[in-house]
Amino acid sequence: MNFDTTLDYNFQKYPWFSPHLVVIATNRLAKLYGSNIENKREFKLAREMFIGAVALLGAYELHIDNKYIMQPNLQSASPDVVAVKQTEAPPSPLLLEVTQLEIVDMNDYSDVSDVVEFLKKTKLSKKKSYDNKTLIVCVINKRIQINRLKISEELEKVKPKSTIYVLGKIRGDNDKWAIFSPYPDPTKFAIYSVSETMKKYNIPTPLRLHKGTARKISYEKTHPEVTTIYDIFNLKESDLEKYRRTS
Repeated sequence: MNFDTTLDYNFQKYPWFSPHLVVIATNRLAKLYGSNIENKREFKLAREMFIGAVALLGAYELHIDNKYIMQPNLQSASPDVVAVKQTEAPPSPLLLEVTQLEIVDMNDYSDVSDVVEFLKKTKLSKKKSYDNKTLIVCVINKRIQINRLKISEELEKVKPKSTIYVLGKIRGDNDKWAIFSPYPDPTKFAIYSVSETMKKYNIPTPLRLHKGTARKISYEKTHPEVTTIYDIFNLKESDLEKYRRTS
């Protein structure tokens, strides 16, 4: 497998997880710690991983070639989450395509109700400088009107280097989400059931990545290592005792 040497990142240092495993681990975390996982700083990385996982499942619904594994970025301040997918490029060995996920939450505390204006104040501000390997996931947690075509038109004026995804939960249904990409290649809305999409994401993880000469994608010979929900989200169980549910 060929790694992207333009990135200062060690792809072999930590295990990788499928999005469906991250969703399962988040649900287990919620059973132990309840609503604390939604707002306590200790769970920030877990929240980012969950949104990243839901977005990657949505990306798969937009196109079946979008089949990624992921891990929290424990090597630098940015991005929040790193996702990779293996691509066959015969006669060369498998190519590892890298996507860096930046998560931003547009919620009721946001002082604007326009998605592009919100992005310009956050991930697309002049203080930021994300490249074409970055995927910015804007999660809508605010009751606003979404005009997909208008968002695309306004982003075309800004011309960010990064790919933009807009993601939101369908009101009244915790399992259903909607996703689309307004830029640079606009897509239609995909409305999907996370639990149903998880069933299609048949990757045995955790797994490790290794350099090699394989030319075909195969997970048959992998040996997933034993891991816990705390390993997935880089948490220390002893630090979370005060948040554990008592009933």
